[in-house]
Amino acid sequence: MFSRSIYCLVLAATAAPLMAKAQDFTPSTDRILSDPTYLPLQGQIYGQTGYSYGVGTSDTGSLAGTAFSRAWTDSYSQHLAYGVTNRLSVNLALDYDASHARSTSAAGDVAEGGRQGFTDPTFGVTYRLIDQANHPFSLDLTGAYSPDLLPAKTAAGSGDGTVAAGGAAGNIGVAIGRETKVLTVQASIGGAWQGASDLRNMASGDTLHTSGYWVPTFGFATQARLTPRLSVNVNGDYEIQAAPNVTNQGTGVLYQSNHGDVANLGMAVNYHFVPNRVVGSLTYNHGFYGQTDNISPGAPDRDSFTDRAANVFGAKVQYVFR
Repeated sequence: MFSRSIYCLVLAATAAPLMAKAQDFTPSTDRILSDPTYLPLQGQIYGQTGYSYGVGTSDTGSLAGTAFSRAWTDSYSQHLAYGVTNRLSVNLALDYDASHARSTSAAGDVAEGGRQGFTDPTFGVTYRLIDQANHPFSLDLTGAYSPDLLPAKTAAGSGDGTVAAGGAAGNIGVAIGRETKVLTVQASIGGAWQGASDLRNMASGDTLHTSGYWVPTFGFATQARLTPRLSVNVNGDYEIQAAPNVTNQGTGVLYQSNHGDVANLGMAVNYHFVPNRVVGSLTYNHGFYGQTDNISPGAPDRDSFTDRAANVFGAKVQYVFR
């Protein structure tokens, strides 16, 4: 099932631009809703409302054997942006997630738990330093910050845990894009910052403190416009993960969590129900996760998370008010 989904995704990634090959590649400066380079004009209010369903799997290896886990997540997202000028916009994003996880140990014991709640809100800004209206390409500078407003807690008993990060976070980036009548391509580079965070284990009463770290990111995004109303987006990114220290503040035990790199490949099929005013999209994303090792100094045992992957299916509506 997963290999077939990846095959279809790769096929779409190559077929969409080829379908547009014989079309009009005249440079365009239109602000097309759902396009990777879209930016609201001065006075416009942009919104995006979405839902997604994801399934993630992983194996956890230790001296006790190998455990298998699976998690199901429902996510509801809301994003708003306002055009301060034709080049500058500010935005706000807020998500609500509800997930359920089941883990089967090497001995066959099954443990289940859930997490749900709002994520910390994210406040962002985008500035178009170079506009394609006067140049061969556009160049955007982006920044975002998410304050530490909500606590991070694990599940305990019949109570669910929370989905907040437990610490402040942010990101900065730059994206270069070129838009034509039928095809848009964009490349980006940036860095995501996760500040020091605390996760409260409600079962033991201990708190896990994770040091802050940076994650360099590289990405691309495309859109092929097949008709005036129908388009296909293909996007991907790669994250070079870090190795933060994690300390149990109750016991004083310290270990290093060597996070595996993450790659995402996704696509969307978009339809303009109201031309450049209301766009509906069906989305799919496959996440490839590298091995993560939790290593305790001086201890022979380690937890290794392997064979990690996630498939996320979703739908969203984008809209703009003048």
